[in-house]
Amino acid sequence: MLRRNLRLRSEEVREVLAKGRPLRGKGLLSARMLKTSASGLRAAAVVSKSVAKSAVARNRLRRAVYRVLREAPKDTHGMFVFFLRATPTSPMAPKLKDEIEGILNEAQSFRANAKKG
Repeated sequence: MLRRNLRLRSEEVREVLAKGRPLRGKGLLSARMLKTSASGLRAAAVVSKSVAKSAVARNRLRRAVYRVLREAPKDTHGMFVFFLRATPTSPMAPKLKDEIEGILNEAQSFRANAKKG
């Protein structure tokens, strides 16, 4: 689980949704990213009822996303809201990890291109 101080509060989630840049995964995840001057990664995971009907299942999926984010590279900066768009088939962890790493790499390349131009 991601530490509480690294998870976004509801008002921060609203800010990222309003001002953030959309990022796409390979089909399982999508995200919105907002660049910040603060160092480090802060994130939230959203799982809708259309993905998993049971609150227990939604919380398991959310915790799985947080577990992967806990191992994210330390040089990743910004606020992210991750949306799980489909229920992953087993094994879930490697697929989630690949998608999240892809989104974080896309975000880093976006930041690098923004610094150049």
